Amino acid sequence: MTGTMDPLRSTRDFLYQVRDGDRRIRNLEKRIQLRQDALDLAGERWSDADVTEKEIIALEHMIDRERADYAAAVVDVSDTISCLEDDNQQMVLTYRYIDMISDWNLIADRMGMSKAAIQKLHGRALPKLKEILEKR
Repeated sequence: MTGTMDPLRSTRDFLYQVRDGDRRIRNLEKRIQLRQDALDLAGERWSDADVTEKEIIALEHMIDRERADYAAAVVDVSDTISCLEDDNQQMVLTYRYIDMISDWNLIADRMGMSKAAIQKLHGRALPKLKEILEKR
């Protein structure tokens, strides 16, 4: 479901900010590494070495800001999840959205439950989390 058809879209978007922040950081790290590799390979022959070094510095500043935003998102999402009354719901959402475990079977193994039970917990937790978010 997408757009207005999914009544939990805003809740999912809230939870996915941790995943999205992690992806932005990894992408920036990759961009820095690629530029550093190009600079290292070119050595003295690189005619625009100053530009490349400036690009790396700019990307490093961007990654510092992204890491700060990511840390804030992790705290916000974690604190919100902890408002759920059910410990198992807290745990499944933490594994899924903070620890970014997408494999339901792995979450089930870690929690000592069946995959179906985990998915039910998740399905019940999202509307409750939505209520918490709407009260904030």
